[in-house]
Amino acid sequence: GKYAFTCGGSDLSVNQWLIDRDPVAAASLLGGQGVEPFVRLLEGGEQGEFFSDMKDYFYYSQIRSQDENTTKSRTLDGTIPVSELPYLMCGLGYFPTQLEIQNMKNEVKYSKYSDTGEYVDRICFEDLVKLYVNHRPVFAVGPQQIQQAFEAMQRHESKGPLPKGQLLDLLTKHGESMAVEEIEHCFQMLVGESFHNTLRDDEVDAREFAQGILGLGDMQDSEEGDEDMGEDGEPFDSSAVPYDGASTMLDQ
Repeated sequence: GKYAFTCGGSDLSVNQWLIDRDPVAAASLLGGQGVEPFVRLLEGGEQGEFFSDMKDYFYYSQIRSQDENTTKSRTLDGTIPVSELPYLMCGLGYFPTQLEIQNMKNEVKYSKYSDTGEYVDRICFEDLVKLYVNHRPVFAVGPQQIQQAFEAMQRHESKGPLPKGQLLDLLTKHGESMAVEEIEHCFQMLVGESFHNTLRDDEVDAREFAQGILGLGDMQDSEEGDEDMGEDGEPFDSSAVPYDGASTMLDQ
């Protein structure tokens, strides 16, 4: 196509743009073929530790999808069911919402429908790399974002710790609500204790919740230091790097 359309926000405007495709085509050729352009956007590129971890997680997902505890012989075909996507993304440090998970699954499901008329329910390693690079958040989640979320939940009330009862009520009744059993399971996986045994005080501090329970590290040191460099010498996007303690795949 020659044109692109964008919709404004509060100004309620629609803009039509003429597209010059030559620079885009040239940049596409320089980026490489297949999955190569996506791999270069990962920390360390193809030789980096993060890419190696992705391979390990993908291989484990193949085993997990065929029952990791069985003694029967397995046949690994280099693909995994799309149902493994949420666990893989969490293992890589990206924690998608239920809506984001559904969007990724639909992207895979209908990826070849226009050509073959069939749905896709399995992905290969190259598909995983592309999905991660395209869907990972621009900015990583840290204690500061958790603090902002706590303040938003308090709305116009005084800022500070959030009452434990209010936090539980918000988690179970608003947004992408969670069942109490699901919350208890998450706390058991994260800290080995139940919700009430972990949060013994009547109020919950945002920073303590982020660091002590979610295991999110503080980004201040990395922001003040030098920029990390990717495989090609370009500044690396830190959103691709999982926080310490966030790279363990949770078997739910």
